[in-house]
Amino acid sequence: MATAYVETSALIRALLEGDQRLEKRLGRSKRVVTSTLTFLEAHRTLRWAEIEGRADRALLRSARGKLRSLEQAWHQRAVDSTVLARGRDTFPVEPIRALDAIHVATALLWREQVEEVVVFSCDRRVRENADALGLGVQPL
Repeated sequence: MATAYVETSALIRALLEGDQRLEKRLGRSKRVVTSTLTFLEAHRTLRWAEIEGRADRALLRSARGKLRSLEQAWHQRAVDSTVLARGRDTFPVEPIRALDAIHVATALLWREQVEEVVVFSCDRRVRENADALGLGVQPL
């Protein structure tokens, strides 16, 4: 089974919208990887949801607990000079936002370390670029 790269939009869907398909599909993965950026974005999104009242306290408490557990369990790659250099390069589907470029670049760099990477994302531009670069894409 392939290595799963989880981008923030898929993680947030699982945490805030209760989409359990992500957990089921990740359970079949050889390894789960992501960027350190993913956890920063996820924490900020939960804070935003709290401030705007888009989620109740129980859901946010549960989501934060799951997020902390995942931070310990998933392999993470820092946003380093190699990631940033790849993120500055051209992508097949332009324009791509800076943070999305960091995610796609990180997934590509993970692919150099493992045989196959499947990107879990709900973001159209991340999905299009991952697909164009030969990475698998979920959910279908």
